[in-house]
Amino acid sequence: MIEFSNYEEAKLLQIAIMLRRLGLYRNYKGYNRLAYAVYLVTENSSRLEAVVKEVYMPVAEKYHCSWGAVERCLRHIILKTWTFNYDELCELADTKLKKPPTPAELLDIFAVYLSAVNA
Repeated sequence: MIEFSNYEEAKLLQIAIMLRRLGLYRNYKGYNRLAYAVYLVTENSSRLEAVVKEVYMPVAEKYHCSWGAVERCLRHIILKTWTFNYDELCELADTKLKKPPTPAELLDIFAVYLSAVNA
């Protein structure tokens, strides 16, 4: 079982609430990978400057998968939210999106939204 501190648990709960707005629930196999990736970016947004090394690889290590599996998870989430929850995604992004975000852009959208909510 993967252990988290109380602080991490509280942050992951905030992330879970946001993800539910997009119709993303814990029964999705990549949910925990996504939530932890968002957590890492909320803790240090400069991780997005080296997303593979600073986000995908730590998530992959924690969840015993490849960094490619982490990126694939994010791409799947992008497709799902773009197709089924476009309006909610645009609301979180605070702009009308013209094209699906990249995985790094999606993480940034989530991190900025969470920072604004906690401000």
